[in-house]
Amino acid sequence: TRLIYSNSKKWQFISSIAYKGLDALIANSNKAKKHISKTINYPNEKILLLRNLLNTDKFKPSDLLEHDLTLYSNLIDKDKNLFLVPARLHPQKNQHILIDTMKMLLHKDVNNIQFILAGDSKSTYAEKIKKNIEEEQLQKQFVFLDKVKNMENLYNLVDFVLLPSLYEGFPNAILEGMACGKICLSTDTSDIKEIIQDKKNGFIIEENTATSISKTITEVIKLSNAHKKEIEKKAFESVQKYGKENYTTNFYSILKHISQID
Repeated sequence: TRLIYSNSKKWQFISSIAYKGLDALIANSNKAKKHISKTINYPNEKILLLRNLLNTDKFKPSDLLEHDLTLYSNLIDKDKNLFLVPARLHPQKNQHILIDTMKMLLHKDVNNIQFILAGDSKSTYAEKIKKNIEEEQLQKQFVFLDKVKNMENLYNLVDFVLLPSLYEGFPNAILEGMACGKICLSTDTSDIKEIIQDKKNGFIIEENTATSISKTITEVIKLSNAHKKEIEKKAFESVQKYGKENYTTNFYSILKHISQID
């Protein structure tokens, strides 16, 4: 069982009963393990860790075909540094902070940035963000793509991947971006430090504030081409371990462990 956890008291009560008789639970991050153990008083030793599977056949560096570029040409400004934010628009994902981030960047005359928001954008939260962007006259700095079918193409189109989330499990978006050879920037949530080694294969944003995000963005766009390529190479190499072969090995190891539980 892969457990989706919540801070809801109702969920905690139901889970404490529903999962009581199970031999084991599977979590995808150490933070999830601790959360489960604490909130429903489940034995830590019975919570097993299985990282998310990364489809390395799908998510990989690729040269885009002309029709892929044309698909976004009327929306995306390729003359700017493109930061993809691949997540549904939701308070947890914290996209609204990017408005103040962009204002800070523009105030410092950093005007070569565009945020590409790819994810379900039909929520009340999304509409509020769009309204605020219009009020601040930042329409040219933000692009909303809603749900994207072939995300691997979009990862390969942009320059950087940005995740300003308040909390995460084990973020697939970061794994996918790095697998496509992109420099990823993420707030310091969950097990992100197990994926990103700061300034080596990506960048960890010190604080989840507009100031800290804008500072990190300014740092990455100033990288020399040689340094950028070095980080991109390390990003790609470091996430290959989350591919199918290791996942299958770990999965069967967990099944074997469970089968031996009395």
